[in-house]
Amino acid sequence: MKYTIAAIGLASLTTAWRPSTRASTAVNFTNFAVSCAGGTCSYSTDMTLVPEGLVVSCKHSTTGATIPTNTRAWSCSNPRIQLRVNKLPGPSFAYRIVVSDARIDGQPVNFAYQSPLAQWPGDASYVGPSSFTAS
Repeated sequence: MKYTIAAIGLASLTTAWRPSTRASTAVNFTNFAVSCAGGTCSYSTDMTLVPEGLVVSCKHSTTGATIPTNTRAWSCSNPRIQLRVNKLPGPSFAYRIVVSDARIDGQPVNFAYQSPLAQWPGDASYVGPSSFTAS
């Protein structure tokens, strides 16, 4: 009997440490901010992955007076979550904010939010909503 209880306890302990087997369905952004000054562009945001409720913070910087066409991956508090911003050419003329959730090996999930170019004046800042959802 002792061994059965110990085995059940060990099984539940190891199950608790497994990575999520459920994929996210959306990403809620808060505190999204981008600005360029003094030859450096700075980026920051907090994200919550839905439905898990996992909160991830990301920051990034690039050199130059304007936002590059591709910011490359930002540094995030969870290394299996990647965030980047890409400028789309015409006819869309917008920025796409892309999140890649690679917490499940071999099953990455991507989410995107498209922001109109008007929210990025002079390609040097972001004036759109600080909270939005990527799906």
